[in-house]
Amino acid sequence: MLIIWDSYTALPVKTIARPHATGVTAMDISLDGKHIVTLSRDPGDGAAQVISLWSWMTDTDEPAVSAEVVVGDFQYAVRFALDDPNQLVSNGAKRVVFWALDEEGLQYYSPPMSQRDFKQVVGDFTVSHLLPGTARAISATTDGDVILWDQVILPEVSSQDRRAIKVVKTHPGASLSYVSILDEFIVTAGSDGHVRFFDFEFRVVAWFEDLDAGPIQSLSFARSVPGARYSEQTAAAGTLKCPDFIVATLNALVIGCSAALFDELDEADRRGTLLVQGNDAAVHGLALHPSLPRFAISGFSGTLQLWDYDERRILLMRLFDRLLGSTLAFDSKGKYLAAGFTNGALKVLDGMTLEEVSHFRVSKDMISKIGFSPDTQYFATADVENCVAIYKWAPKDDDESKPKEWVYLGKHNAHYKPITDIQFGISPTGQPELVSIGQDRTIVAYDLSRSSVTGGIVLKSSVKVEQLAVPTACMWHKHGGVCGVDHSV
Repeated sequence: MLIIWDSYTALPVKTIARPHATGVTAMDISLDGKHIVTLSRDPGDGAAQVISLWSWMTDTDEPAVSAEVVVGDFQYAVRFALDDPNQLVSNGAKRVVFWALDEEGLQYYSPPMSQRDFKQVVGDFTVSHLLPGTARAISATTDGDVILWDQVILPEVSSQDRRAIKVVKTHPGASLSYVSILDEFIVTAGSDGHVRFFDFEFRVVAWFEDLDAGPIQSLSFARSVPGARYSEQTAAAGTLKCPDFIVATLNALVIGCSAALFDELDEADRRGTLLVQGNDAAVHGLALHPSLPRFAISGFSGTLQLWDYDERRILLMRLFDRLLGSTLAFDSKGKYLAAGFTNGALKVLDGMTLEEVSHFRVSKDMISKIGFSPDTQYFATADVENCVAIYKWAPKDDDESKPKEWVYLGKHNAHYKPITDIQFGISPTGQPELVSIGQDRTIVAYDLSRSSVTGGIVLKSSVKVEQLAVPTACMWHKHGGVCGVDHSV
């Protein structure tokens, strides 16, 4: 599906239900906003890829023109020329295709290029652009190079055809993920986390190399002033003049930047403004605060974030060095937040400040579950070694003269298959109770009152609850009985 949106109202203005049978892999919109180009996804059955031009402001839902891509290299990037919507360029990993629209349809030319042309290895192409006001074009590569294409006059080729004439090293050793044209600047960004501005002769004009936000995935400029000549303003002022821009990185950061950053003397002042902090890896821990509009998340990014979901913003964040989060749990009052990690480490944090209260390492492998008792006197963890560990809020060494802290009582390997859940409840006498259930179809009850540091973990019972189905979770349930309050799981 292809949807054209009004960027001011955020409302769709046109929908094309099925622009390509296999879907769209890349697209671009012309500078005047009247035309759209799309590249179809790889059909995977040997059929040809299709490029289509759409005059979307007309009443029809059919493309103005389409053509098959028959260069033998799947194309995954396409761009309009900024000064002529009838000129386009696309590229795949190994081939660049120059397209021209005329009365007969889309004509194309894909110039050959060999590593022998430049006596060096040339990386896969990432994106290509036509330089406005010239016959030149550029293609970025995964090696951090830019290939410059220009028309050449040779006996065997037409003077309108372009050839690769130069390799320019713009980001040595880094993959170029972004290249764009701003007025008469070539703007590049790559996996080295740097942004650079060049003129059309590839002379560097400005650079932003202290953002320290990770590999750059995309970059976007604010709306430029119509007719603004930023290159002329830069030359006149002696310093960079350009619209503000933002960069998004593979570290899940969005950084706001302005041209003024280039003139800052202090390195810390050249880092830009953090606009968004996300997670660059899977989230595995999620815990809701029991009384405040807050939740905590952790995951394989190594970060722990405390969010306010009313204000939709991050309140606090902690970065754990070489620790990957696997699970989280608040206690019933929100005073403590327990965080488990893939290496078996366990941290108890202050639920308001995320400052560390206690640290344990009694498991050799990932902690999969954490639960607190309703009275916050106990908490327990389950790990992937099928063990349940229990902790108690008590004086160390049972010495009443010492202040209370979280004390590790011990752990028990009560299951022979993975533990799927652990749950605390309250007994009819008001005492906390703990059960665990596993893929071995067994529910195990633990005797918290008799468990201790010296005596270890004591079990109350171990009951097979199913013959065929595999339990995935459990919870406590209260209901009235003939003998008073019954308590079951």
